[in-house]
Amino acid sequence: MIQHNKPGKMSRPMGSKAILHAVPVPVPATTPVNAATDEGQRQRLRQLHGVRKMEVLENKLMFSEAPRGIFGFAQAGFIYDPSNLELNRDFRESLHFEIHVMSDGTGQLIGFVSSDAAVSLQSEDRPPRYRVTVYNRMWPGASTIVPIRFSRIQPDYSSRSIEIGDATRAKALDVTLRWPESSYVQRSSYSRS
Repeated sequence: MIQHNKPGKMSRPMGSKAILHAVPVPVPATTPVNAATDEGQRQRLRQLHGVRKMEVLENKLMFSEAPRGIFGFAQAGFIYDPSNLELNRDFRESLHFEIHVMSDGTGQLIGFVSSDAAVSLQSEDRPPRYRVTVYNRMWPGASTIVPIRFSRIQPDYSSRSIEIGDATRAKALDVTLRWPESSYVQRSSYSRS
């Protein structure tokens, strides 16, 4: 059963750009997807990004107040307005996406995409605007973890809750991603001083 939420629009500064790097850690189709596999991919990405889990006293901090180099969890609808993005220490599977506050102050949404989408995201031939569905947890239809900079995500989105088997639910975020022209020097407008 799919429940659709209303599409949202939130404003963000014009001209903000950043990169999406798909971390090629797909799970082979014959490998059962389970919580241990999901967490293993998350741990590898956390190490690569150099982030630590939020401390208890940091729970419920706004993204703009959070220390650099941490990860937490948040409702994806607020990635378009990081000033209103509240980070939680603990993951609620049916609601939250993992968020990394990078050492440069930028934010990244961590999610899972299909293997076809991961290939398209890494392709040099991808269109400048690309629509993709990102899930907050791994399942057989989305087994490749990807970090997506907030500034890459366009303000049009829709989110839904889906059942992925055995009454397990996941959050799906349908987003449009944008890439800069090849001559562009990357900077994120969501960086904090």
